[in-house]
Amino acid sequence: MRVGIIGGGLMGTTIAWLLTQAGHQVTIIEQGNDLGGLNGDLDFEDGLTVARYQHAILPTDQSVQDLCARLGLQDDLIFQNARTGFVHERQIYPMTNIRDFLVFPLINLRDRFRLGNTIIQARNRKDWLVLDSIPVRQWLVNMCGQSAFEQIWRPLLEAKFDGVYDQVAATYVWAWL
Repeated sequence: MRVGIIGGGLMGTTIAWLLTQAGHQVTIIEQGNDLGGLNGDLDFEDGLTVARYQHAILPTDQSVQDLCARLGLQDDLIFQNARTGFVHERQIYPMTNIRDFLVFPLINLRDRFRLGNTIIQARNRKDWLVLDSIPVRQWLVNMCGQSAFEQIWRPLLEAKFDGVYDQVAATYVWAWL
C-alpha cells in the first residue's frame, strides 16, 4: 500500500517508520526544509540556538521508551534533571521550580495562581471527552485568564499550529499537560 503522511514531525516520522517496517511505501509531505517539526531548533541572528519547543522523555513516558527500544536507541537515553525556561522578547525566564513560577514577571500573581490551577486541573481531569468540543482558546481563557493566555498560551499555540489554532480542541492542551 502507498501512504502519504502530512507533517514530518516526531509523530509523522514515527508513523512513517512503522508503516515502512510493515512493508508499505510512505511519502512524507513536510512544509519545512527539514524533518523533525517542533523537535528542530530556532536560530537567532546573534548565533543563539534553542530548541523550538519543550521536548523531554520522562522516565514515565513508556510508549516513547518502547519506540526507542524498537529503534535500538534505548541505551542512548540519558535521564537527568532538566531546566526549562520561557522565551519572551529575546529574554529567557527560568521555569524550573515553584519559585521560578511564583516570580514569573509576564503575568500578575493572580494569573500565575490561575495558570498553576489550570495545570493541576488538567492533570487531574479524567473526563477529557467534554474538552473535545471546547475550543482551546476558550478553555484556556476561562481557566487561567486573558493575560495568561496572551502571554503564555497564544505564543505556544501559534508556534505549534502556525497561528491557525482556532479549530483546535482543548483536549490538545489537556493531553500535553
